[in-house]
Amino acid sequence: MRNHFIRNTIFLSIIFLQFSCEPTISDDIKVLQEDVVYLSSEQLVLTGRIISQTKIDASDHGFIIAENEALTNPITISLGDQDVPGRFVGSFDMLTPDTRYWVVAYALTGEGEIRSEVKMFTSLKPAITDFSPAVAAIGEELTIVGANFTNDTKVFFGEKEAQIVKIVAESIITALIPSNSGNPLMDISVSSQGVSNTFNVPFEYVAGMWESLGAFPLNDEVYATPIMMENDDFVLFGLGDHLFNMNLNSKVFLLDKSSDEWSQVPFEGRSLVGGFASWPFFGSGALDREGRNVRATEFYKIENGVIEKEGDLPFALYKSFAFTFGESLFVFGGKNESGSSNSKSLEYNRVTKTWSTLEGQLIIGSSDFISFTYQGKGYYIDSENVIRQFDPENKSWSQVGEYPGNIATEGFAQVVGDKAFIGLFNSRRSIVELDLLDFSIKRKNVFEGAFKASNTATWTEDGDVYVLRSNAFDGNSSMNIWKLTPDQF
Repeated sequence: MRNHFIRNTIFLSIIFLQFSCEPTISDDIKVLQEDVVYLSSEQLVLTGRIISQTKIDASDHGFIIAENEALTNPITISLGDQDVPGRFVGSFDMLTPDTRYWVVAYALTGEGEIRSEVKMFTSLKPAITDFSPAVAAIGEELTIVGANFTNDTKVFFGEKEAQIVKIVAESIITALIPSNSGNPLMDISVSSQGVSNTFNVPFEYVAGMWESLGAFPLNDEVYATPIMMENDDFVLFGLGDHLFNMNLNSKVFLLDKSSDEWSQVPFEGRSLVGGFASWPFFGSGALDREGRNVRATEFYKIENGVIEKEGDLPFALYKSFAFTFGESLFVFGGKNESGSSNSKSLEYNRVTKTWSTLEGQLIIGSSDFISFTYQGKGYYIDSENVIRQFDPENKSWSQVGEYPGNIATEGFAQVVGDKAFIGLFNSRRSIVELDLLDFSIKRKNVFEGAFKASNTATWTEDGDVYVLRSNAFDGNSSMNIWKLTPDQF
């Protein structure tokens, strides 16, 4: 009997020890809702934690989200069963922007559902902060910076939807600038998740419509470095190089703006290059295309369609520039007969027909760079991008600003209203609009013709800019006339 009792006791002890090795389900399980680690207008990532000293047996765990504190009509983020405590992560990507949500973490055990405390958060709404560039052309890329740009994001230029190239990190949009046939200033708006935001500063389209008007009607030959000048009624150009002939060009042409008719004007003088011109005067220059022989002192005037010799300059000049104001012609810069930079400024009195030297008006310049007149004053932009102004009343120069672009040689400048259109420098297609009130610039649409060409003549009419271009690399090409309408697309 005693041995039987001992055996039973040992057997029960072994059974007890075996069961005591298995962990028990603790009643002391806690669930915490820790952090919202990512939040946008539609996406949510958050973490929770199950705390327990022993193994757990949860058939499900996750998060419950609702748009009210009572958690009615909830959204459940179920992460499935779990048998060990620790952190867990859930996500949801169908939030409504700018909406309050309440959330709890939960674990479903054999003892029932265990929940964390309720926390509240508000989904973000789409926002815009900046776009760049401020001025660009159709088809170029625009970057929009903001926040919470969801997959349904759309970008509009006015009523025109733009193509979105990509959205990076829900905060940077790259879009293509759509076509535009109307106002160059356009509001940009961004629509996302039913929320629309509009920038308070409009985007500006690069304007400037180029139109080819065909070949120069009087001559198929090509000219460069000509005498060129205009007034309200006429355009005159001529002389200069004949690019595909060793002889210099001796022809002069006149455009009547009122009839758009060209004519050749008889000219009995010598063929010259690098002369100055300011309506109605032109003269000086060199006798060969390289400007090495600077011997010309001739001085001419056109009146009633007839070119007459006015006399001679006090000394020869090459590539100087000139302004006419009232009864005076002023000539500046260039090179003198020895080939040195000319430091003397000349004034011609058209009444007395006499020349005089302006004292103390030293300016080194060249017709290779930009000069024009505006509101009764002369302007010159030198190779250092300095804008200088000449006042004919006190006969003095002053520095008035810096050109915000890049000046090069052989370009042109034409003034329309308070704007100067500058560009088509040597082997370049670009052109800009210089505001003569604050000296800011805007780029215009690039020239559509051949860039390996020269500006034989330029003029303005009815607010448009005209350019007569010669192709320096094609001996069979005629000179062609182009029109730039500055504010059209």
